[in-house]
Amino acid sequence: MAKWGEGDPRWIVEDRPDGTNVNNWHWKEKDATAWSKDKLTNLLSDLKFGDTAGNALEVEEVNFGDECEAVINNRKQKLIFLYEFNITLKCSGYTFENDKVTGNIEIPNLEQQEPIEDVDIDFSQETPKSVEPKYYDFFKTQVRPFIRERLQTYVDMLTSEYSKGIVLPTKDVNSKAEQKGKVTKQTADKEVSQRSDSKGGANTGLKIATFKIELKETFQATAHDILEAFLDKPRVEAFTGAAAQVDRSKGGAFALYGRNVTGYFDSIEDKRIKMRWRKSSWPAEHYSLVDITLHEVEERSETEMKLIQTLIPSDYAEEQEMRAGWTNMYFQPMKQRLALGYLL
Repeated sequence: MAKWGEGDPRWIVEDRPDGTNVNNWHWKEKDATAWSKDKLTNLLSDLKFGDTAGNALEVEEVNFGDECEAVINNRKQKLIFLYEFNITLKCSGYTFENDKVTGNIEIPNLEQQEPIEDVDIDFSQETPKSVEPKYYDFFKTQVRPFIRERLQTYVDMLTSEYSKGIVLPTKDVNSKAEQKGKVTKQTADKEVSQRSDSKGGANTGLKIATFKIELKETFQATAHDILEAFLDKPRVEAFTGAAAQVDRSKGGAFALYGRNVTGYFDSIEDKRIKMRWRKSSWPAEHYSLVDITLHEVEERSETEMKLIQTLIPSDYAEEQEMRAGWTNMYFQPMKQRLALGYLL
């Protein structure tokens, strides 16, 4: 019998983080069906839509078909996402002529092989039998794009949030991390100096083209209530329909929609808030600057918001997309779920 610490090294068991699945070689599966149904229900429930012509639609119930599932697989450190959902949203509303409408929003093919922009989202009207063309146009322009954004949010959350912990850190990864942590200050300073020299001035990182947007929105709420919608964690989770991270202090971090939106609060005042804001698809460590000012109009019991966002990376975002994002992922849900105003 070999003495303690001796023997053939091939038979010595190592203490390593991936000891239960060395190098993530074996097939590992995680069922995400229940989690997915819960997230989709939260994202699609209680939605209310309206336009200036008087058309309105409200989602009353979220139903799933019989063969719905979501699974995440890991083999050889490669994640494979498999999901298939057939969803029906029971709805009711009114046309611009004040006729009551009932029907369903049908989403028959939310599947991993279908890009979100190709997923079918259609409205099947039950009553009245004849479909008013202007009402269907309202569905196509106001309702369908918002539903599509919510479906994209679910996919992003599935791939970034629920998949955590499936791929175990390997011995090599740990060793590299340890070596990386031993980089000396002199080396880091040298790298910074080299980057600065390459730009011919201060260290500004990569030079990328950016653009700016300005938005105005009116709420039937006080400035305090609107600020709380950005700063209060329960309210943020209520209007986003998902878990969120919110540190409401100056310099505090926030993370929304499965960490697809992250940033920091730079300044918090009674009627103004400034933040660094980014999407996960943007270049690493690149933040836009968001400046929100609020003006209360007491005679109308309204608050007018002005939002200015600068340093938006042109190669990673479009102006129309950014404007629609603020409306569909912030302003409309705040009004719907936090009762901060009417939808137009």
